[in-house]
Amino acid sequence: MPKKRKLLIGLSVVIVLAAVAVGGYYWWYINQDDGPPAFAKGNGRVEADLVDVALEIIGRVAKVHVQEGDLVAEGDVLAHRKRLIGADQRAMPLFLSGTFLYLFAAAAIGILLGTAARSMAQFALLLIITILPMMILSGGMSPVESAGVS
Repeated sequence: MPKKRKLLIGLSVVIVLAAVAVGGYYWWYINQDDGPPAFAKGNGRVEADLVDVALEIIGRVAKVHVQEGDLVAEGDVLAHRKRLIGADQRAMPLFLSGTFLYLFAAAAIGILLGTAARSMAQFALLLIITILPMMILSGGMSPVESAGVS
């Protein structure tokens, strides 16, 4: 019984550390300083009196302050952007909760199979017949034949 208790305590510590790491990354990401709200970083190409502006960061334009053909001076604010990376920022808590749920479920299945198996060989065979089909059927991992690569 003490070995199972040590295993359970160790696994709990790993789960808590993983949750703290994910939460710390989320806190760091939210609190990044992008500078003043009207400040945009980017690069451009000058052709006669025209400037093409391309930003180096991912995001959506929230508001454009100039129209096509308007004359602008250096330092004028052309547009504001929303702070996004890939998907909407509001989806991050849903993503983190799904990640935590998956982490918890994977650990629970591993503990169940580890307690049912009497040796590492039996544990490996149980993994092959339980976890491998789940990964393939979920779409997270697929055989080479279905990847479309010839």
